[in-house]
Amino acid sequence: MERSDKHQAIFSGSHHFTHDELIRYVHHMMNEKQQHEMEKHLVDCTLCSEALKGVAEMENASLLYEVSRELHHRARKKHLLKRRIFSQNELLAIFSVVFLVLFLLLMSVFFFQKKNPGKPQEEKNKMERKK
Repeated sequence: MERSDKHQAIFSGSHHFTHDELIRYVHHMMNEKQQHEMEKHLVDCTLCSEALKGVAEMENASLLYEVSRELHHRARKKHLLKRRIFSQNELLAIFSVVFLVLFLLLMSVFFFQKKNPGKPQEEKNKMERKK
């Protein structure tokens, strides 16, 4: 039997537990069904049984689990912070449109004030005549 055939024979047909699952089992952080499934598997699987012994003997295994979870949380948070709503080109286009609209508003106010400079004086005269 070749080496690759031995590996396939060992790992075929059964699910092996992850490091996190073994830590959760050691610290009784599984529900009864999960715990029962793991115990059934551990009876038949030498690899997982040995891995469980190693995890159980590890000092601060729960601390390792918390650190691992915190690192995953920080990595996700960092990834979300990098994601931007608008690209630089889109922001430039938005600012250009806003500037153009403001410029046109100011020019229209300035233009209409110059076109009718005497109108406010005429309104004052009408108001005085009515009194």
